[in-house]
Amino acid sequence: MSCSQIIYFILNMNPSKNRTNLNSCLGISGRVFIFTYLIIYLMSNDFLLTNLQGDIPETGEVNVLQTKDGIHLRVATWQPVESIPRKGTILLFHGYTEFIEKYYEVIEELRNRGFHVVTADWRGQGLSSTLLPDTKKGYVNTFTDYIQDSDLIFRRMVAGQLPGPYYLLGHSMGGHLAIRTTQQYPDRFEKIIACSPMLGFHGLGLGTVKGVSSFFTNLGFGKAFPPGARSVDMSESQGYLTSNEVRRKRWLVYWEGEPGLVKAGPTWRWIKEASRSTQGLMKSKRIKAIKTPILLASAGKDRVVSPRYHKTFAKKSSLVELVEFPKAKHEILMETEGIYRHFWDRFDSFI
Repeated sequence: MSCSQIIYFILNMNPSKNRTNLNSCLGISGRVFIFTYLIIYLMSNDFLLTNLQGDIPETGEVNVLQTKDGIHLRVATWQPVESIPRKGTILLFHGYTEFIEKYYEVIEELRNRGFHVVTADWRGQGLSSTLLPDTKKGYVNTFTDYIQDSDLIFRRMVAGQLPGPYYLLGHSMGGHLAIRTTQQYPDRFEKIIACSPMLGFHGLGLGTVKGVSSFFTNLGFGKAFPPGARSVDMSESQGYLTSNEVRRKRWLVYWEGEPGLVKAGPTWRWIKEASRSTQGLMKSKRIKAIKTPILLASAGKDRVVSPRYHKTFAKKSSLVELVEFPKAKHEILMETEGIYRHFWDRFDSFI
């Protein structure tokens, strides 16, 4: 068992279910030793997985934050490249199934632009606490849990700790949560960058998705997979997300090396809560109340979220700058070099 797998096990122990065994096997001194080691270990780079080149972006540090409901969140921070003038701090929000290591290249782009970077594995993802015994299931009680987690990260790791101005960069579900965050905390961030944000689903209307998922959740199937969502083919899957095979294979290597990172499809409950959150976010009065400028990057060949909702969202606020990438698939930040560089050009002009 690797060190990261040991830490993953510790982070995901359910105290109420494991108290008897833990007490009998370790005792007080044993538990103190393990958790002291855990904190020391997490303060080093060793809890960040190396990429294909064996490089972790320099200055990376890892912390674990505990939420009010006992969830442990793996949080990583980076300083900007030393020779670059400081520009502030960016909080980076991942999408569904994603994890810190997948964004090493993006983190390095931000560091080279003079930004401090803070990012985390969402609850139930990456190496943060899982929520169900079947760790591959995507589950959340409510999307408000994600917002509260991000608020905890901001208050504990960003505000008063790192220099402003503060920015938010989010992809897919992370883009959705970035927009929800600025709706809830309108004066917190200078600007928002949302890549392929989840504002509506590919192929189905929000009302249909919410109705069907609510039906099965209310029948008691909230923790169950919908048909076709129960497995991940790591060798062939994810090709619909990006046209860049090098970048696609890079995150598959992490999955193969760390089983704890692997996520399959979402449960009925996750889908219900995602559609409910999206319906609220897309209300005209909430869009028109936005006070923070938003750069919305929309992929023309997206098969996960619908670009149609991006256009609807942008039309309702003068603060939203819509940038379309007609040849891009869902993962704009992991796309071919031309698309990738186009995004960063627009990022630079926006910031």
